[in-house]
Amino acid sequence: MTVPLTHSRRIFLGQVTTGTASLALGTFAARPSEAASLVGKAAPALELGLLSGQTWKLGEAKTPLVLVDFWATWCAPCKESFPFYERLAKKYASKVSFLAVSVDESKEPIPAFLRRTGVSFAVGWDQGQKWAAAFSPESMPTLFFLDEKRVVRHVHAGFRRADEAGIDATVARLLAAKS
Repeated sequence: MTVPLTHSRRIFLGQVTTGTASLALGTFAARPSEAASLVGKAAPALELGLLSGQTWKLGEAKTPLVLVDFWATWCAPCKESFPFYERLAKKYASKVSFLAVSVDESKEPIPAFLRRTGVSFAVGWDQGQKWAAAFSPESMPTLFFLDEKRVVRHVHAGFRRADEAGIDATVARLLAAKS
């Protein structure tokens, strides 16, 4: 399940996203994905204040692969994704940097969400959704895979537990391509 990104919360009966096709509320609408159009291009020069008080800069990431996840506290699939992303971040700790970018309208609900999920990776708040506008995630959550040159190599929109093996395989494939 995916939750479309909007500037305010909206209730959707459901959306299934596959490639550039979108099925929402029972209507089929083929549309190009702005997020997918970043594949093969340099990622925006992300620089974000973290909840820890530090600043995270894409240009300073030392790992061969960076995963940037756009999410929100009100997003049910995001809640489901965080435990998996924590396991993934630990599994590939020396090879993958992980940044979770909250698009919540307020910073207030984020600390409680993080306590509930128990994550240790970097988390920042995208105040005013500047970075969401630059990356154009089509839904919540959307995960961007950036190679060592910080070129977007893959975009995964949405999250279901059935996606875990595919996401892990994409990480492994991109790391193997580096070798």
